Amino acid sequence: MRSIPIIAIVVTAAACAPGGSDKPGFDPEVAQILAANCLRCHTAAQATALKSCVALDTWESATDPSGTCAPVLLGVHDSADIIVMDVMSGNMPKDGPSLTDRQKQIILAWKDAGYPKRSNNHPPEITFTTPPASGATINTGGITTYDIQYSVTDPDGDPVTWDLTWKGANGKTGTFATGLSGGTGTVHADTSTLGNGTYQVIADLSDGSDMASVTAPGTLTVPTGYNAAPTVAVTAPNGGESYYATQMITVSWLGNDDGPTISCDVVAIAGATTITVATGVIETSGQPASVTWNLAAVPTGSSYQIKVTVHDTATPSLSASDTSNGTFNGQRLE
Repeated sequence: MRSIPIIAIVVTAAACAPGGSDKPGFDPEVAQILAANCLRCHTAAQATALKSCVALDTWESATDPSGTCAPVLLGVHDSADIIVMDVMSGNMPKDGPSLTDRQKQIILAWKDAGYPKRSNNHPPEITFTTPPASGATINTGGITTYDIQYSVTDPDGDPVTWDLTWKGANGKTGTFATGLSGGTGTVHADTSTLGNGTYQVIADLSDGSDMASVTAPGTLTVPTGYNAAPTVAVTAPNGGESYYATQMITVSWLGNDDGPTISCDVVAIAGATTITVATGVIETSGQPASVTWNLAAVPTGSSYQIKVTVHDTATPSLSASDTSNGTFNGQRLE
């Protein structure tokens, strides 16, 4: 977002006389202040027509179908910092009477509260259909997925985003899915990495103002004898770092498994070219791991990525891989 044009737009629009647009669905005192100072020029329709791209009659930002406002038409939520800055600096209203001290106090209190959508917001809610309250046994008969059914609602009608996670009795945690929406649906959870034991299913929900963490009444149990697949995540280098070609760098990752140790292979890849960094490195499951590597051995002219593969030491055919987000060439990591 380019701040200079937007700030100028908000300042100028505040000089417009009050219009008849409906108030936004957020804190009523703040909405009244904006309605009395801004809305004739800053409804969604006017924001597009006047190319201001700031709509103060809507809470959420949205894509402008006309393409005038790229990438989005800003709602109150995403322009809140600009509103407060211009009010407190005296730039808003520009050609009209300044806001009263009481109005400024209301705007500041709204900022200090974290820009709530409404002063009396109700957090989002979720009802789990599965697992049932009696729980469910998973990872049997060769099936390593489980369907978690849910219904997500918000008492205020706010849009909800949420993540579905798990927590084991041993304190380990993980994620089944992220960026989910409200409504009724099913998450086809990959449970292959859950080892023996019992797990809670947890929903972390947000309606833009409040967050709620809800644990499903039922648990998931993996029976004794199941051998979980390992997991791995490359932590460094993973994009954004820079190194000289002759520098020794540290390649780091985090591998996990239900066994005590894992075997790790590390390579650098560019298309069909693979450079071995380390092989058969035995590390403790669940603990950060690393190897050092001299970039002087890397040919120039191609971009490479780090790939780490971990193997279950008891069952080597059970493995997992992760590739770094960033690339590097023979001179420096991008």
